[in-house]
Amino acid sequence: MLEEEKEFIMLNLSKDEIVNKKMYRVRKTLKELEKDIDRNYKCLHILFDGYNDIPDEIYSIQAIRDFCDELIKKDPKIVYFLEDKLEGLQNILLCISDLEALYIGEKKTIKEMYDEDPSTFVERQMNLPRTQIKMTIPKHKFDHIIKGLVKFGYENDVMGRVEELGNELGDFLN
Repeated sequence: MLEEEKEFIMLNLSKDEIVNKKMYRVRKTLKELEKDIDRNYKCLHILFDGYNDIPDEIYSIQAIRDFCDELIKKDPKIVYFLEDKLEGLQNILLCISDLEALYIGEKKTIKEMYDEDPSTFVERQMNLPRTQIKMTIPKHKFDHIIKGLVKFGYENDVMGRVEELGNELGDFLN
């Protein structure tokens, strides 16, 4: 049996909304999603526009991190609606997490790597592994998300899904 085709809602936020923490469109979208909780479970993907010229990951951009902190603080139930197939949930969790870059081996400057062997410098740069990131969601943020989800689950008779989501969040953090 084929899995039912899933629709995703892409909410594209402007740089102005992000920098000024304007939550109107997010809240309006949440109200619409709440009209059909079963159908809209894990369907929302949030895009952060206005940062396309910045090569950094979204969790490295402080304005986006601040926006996501505020979003989760005000509406932890949004986690119920965030999709996980296109990494929407993961991106938001990374944005609210404490991050630490992990290096394997000795950390070198670009100049030190170039001086080792200038003839293979470009090739070695292309084959470098991506920096590994250790993420830790602070306990108070994780607890706030779980409490918000549990409240939402009881109010809307979706505790089974909330428990499943809570387990996934726990797995994601471990």
